[in-house]
Amino acid sequence: MIKIIHFFIAVLLAISTTYSYIYISFPEINYKGEIWYSIFFLLSTLTFLFYYIVKELHFKFVTMDILKSLIIMFITSVIMFLFLVMLPLKVPEEVTIEIIATGEKDINSNGTEVWLKYFETDKKEETIKDLPEGWDIVHDVPVSYQGQPASLRWKGYVKDNIFLVFAQHPYSGGARVIVNDKEYELNLYSKKNDLYELNVNLNPVYSKNMIFCLISFTLILTLVFIYFYYFYKKVKCFIKNNQKKQEDIKSDTLKEVDEIYILRAVSCLAIVFIHSISSILNYWETPYDTKEILTNIQMFLMFGTPVFIFISEFVISYKYKNTLKTNFLRNRLKFILIPYFFMALLHTIIWTFKSGDIISNLGQFSISLVRSIFLGEFIGYFILIIFQFYIMHILFVKYISNHVKPKYIIAFCIIINVLYLGFFNFSEPITGLSYLWERYYMLFPAWLIYFCIGYYSGVYYSNFKKFIVQNSHYIMQLPVVAVLLMYFIHINDIISIVSSKRIDIVIYTLSMVIFIFCIGDRFNNQQKKFFKWMSSYSIGIYLLHPIFILIIELFVPIKKGSVIIIALYIVLTFIFSVLSSMMVMNFLNRFNLGKYLVGNLGKIKRGKSQTTTSRGGNS
Repeated sequence: MIKIIHFFIAVLLAISTTYSYIYISFPEINYKGEIWYSIFFLLSTLTFLFYYIVKELHFKFVTMDILKSLIIMFITSVIMFLFLVMLPLKVPEEVTIEIIATGEKDINSNGTEVWLKYFETDKKEETIKDLPEGWDIVHDVPVSYQGQPASLRWKGYVKDNIFLVFAQHPYSGGARVIVNDKEYELNLYSKKNDLYELNVNLNPVYSKNMIFCLISFTLILTLVFIYFYYFYKKVKCFIKNNQKKQEDIKSDTLKEVDEIYILRAVSCLAIVFIHSISSILNYWETPYDTKEILTNIQMFLMFGTPVFIFISEFVISYKYKNTLKTNFLRNRLKFILIPYFFMALLHTIIWTFKSGDIISNLGQFSISLVRSIFLGEFIGYFILIIFQFYIMHILFVKYISNHVKPKYIIAFCIIINVLYLGFFNFSEPITGLSYLWERYYMLFPAWLIYFCIGYYSGVYYSNFKKFIVQNSHYIMQLPVVAVLLMYFIHINDIISIVSSKRIDIVIYTLSMVIFIFCIGDRFNNQQKKFFKWMSSYSIGIYLLHPIFILIIELFVPIKKGSVIIIALYIVLTFIFSVLSSMMVMNFLNRFNLGKYLVGNLGKIKRGKSQTTTSRGGNS
C-alpha cells in the first residue's frame, strides 16, 4: 500500500509541476497544461489497473519481480521527467516571415532591387518555392526588381533563430522584413558590392527561466550521476565477491546463450526500422512535428549498430575464453569478407544505375567501387569495423588480457572511447581534413568500449549472468535513465546529430544490452526459438535490406501524406525489406555459392552442450 501511495504522490507531483511550469512559462498556450495533465492521469491510471489485472489473472510469463521493476521504472521516469520538464526548452514555434520589396530607394541608389542571397532557420538552409508576382529567380536566388511593392512569404517552424542575407550594391533599394509581429526596415544600398546580414533570435531565455534552467540542470545531472555511481558500486562489490581464477574460467561448461540470439535479432530489426524511417525523412514532404517524432524514434533505436560489436566479441570470448583458436580468421574471411566484397559490388552497381548508365559512368563506377570496398562507403561498412576487432582480439588475448587487471583495461577503454567520440562530436572539422570528420567512426576507438565489455562478459559469463539476476530491479531502470539523458542532450542541441556515434549512445547501448539480457531469460521456449530463427538471417537482412527499401522508393510515387499514411509506409517498408531479404538469403543458401554471396544461413544448433554460433557479419 505504501508503494502505491508513493506512486500516486510521484505522479501528482509531476502533474502539478508540469502544469505550473507550462502555465508560467507559456501563458499564451496554457491549454498544453491540460494536455499534460490528461496524459499523466491516463498513464498513471492504466499502470495502476495493469498491475492489479495481471496480479489477479496470475499470468505465468509476467512475474511479480517484473511488475515491481516496472513500477519502480515508472516512478523513476516520472521523477526524472519532473526535473527535465522544468527546463526552459526552446519549443519550435510556427513563424511567418514576410520579405517586402517596398519599391523605395536611397537617394543615391540607381534602382530598387532586392536580392535574397541566403536564408536559414536553426542553422539549416531553407528554399522558398512558388515565388509570387514581383519576384523571380536570378542566378539561383530570389530577386525583386519590378512590380513593387512585392511580398515574399515563408511559413514554418523555428526553434532558435532566423538568418537572412541580402545583397548590397548601387542598384539595391529598400526592404521590410516582418517576422510574426516584429518589423525590420532595411536600406540595402551600397556603393560597392556587399552583403547585409539580418539575424533574428527567437525564444530568449528570461531570468526566471534561467533559474529553472540552473536548478533543473543541476538536479538531473546529479540524479543521473548518483544512479550510475550506485550501479557502479554494485558492480564493483559483486566482482570483488565473485572473482574467479583463470583455471575456473577454462573449466566452465559452455551452454547456449539464448539472449545473444535475442540481442542480435532485435538489433538487426532496429537497424532496418531506422532506415525505413530515413526513407520518409529523406524523400517525403513531412510536417516539422512529424519529423521530430520520427527523428526521436530513430534516436531510441540507435543502439542497434554498436550492439553488434558487443555480440561479436562476446561470442568469441565466451567460446574460446582467453585462448586463441588455430586459423581464427579463416572462416571469418570466408563467410563474412567475401559476402562483403560481393555486396559492395552489388550496391555500387545499383546506385550507379540509379544515377545513370554504368557504361557512360564507368570511371565514376570504378572510383565508387574502390571507395565502397576499402573505405566502407555503403551499408556494409560495419564489417570493416568488425574485422578490426577480430585482429584486436588476437592481440588483446596474446599480449594484454592475461597481464593487466580487467578494471584497468575497462577504465582505459572508457576514457579512450569517450575522448575520441567527444572530440569529433564537439569540434569543427579542420580545414583539409573534413573527410576524417565524416568517416571517423570507421576506426576502432569509436567502438572500443563495446569490444571490452563484450570480451569480459563472455569470459566471465557465469558471474555476468549472476549479477544481472541479482540486480534485475536496477537494470530494468537503466534504459529509462539513459533515454532521459540522451533526450535531454538532443532537445537542447548539445549534440544535434542523430547517429549511433553520439557520445551519449555509449551509455544507452550498454544499458540496452544488459536490459535485454535481463528480460531475455524470462522468454518462453517458443519466443526464444523465434529469435534464434530470426537471428540466423541477421547478416542477410543487414546487407540486403537497403536494396529493397530503394525498390520501394523508386516504385512508390507518393511522397507526402497524413500521419497514418506515413506510419503505414514505414511499417510496410520495414516488413517488405525484412521478408524479402530473408527470402533471398534462404534461396541463395540452397546453392553452394550462395553462402559466399549473402552470408551463411547454416542451422541453429540446439542442446545444452552447444555454444552460441558465430554467424555472419553480426558476430
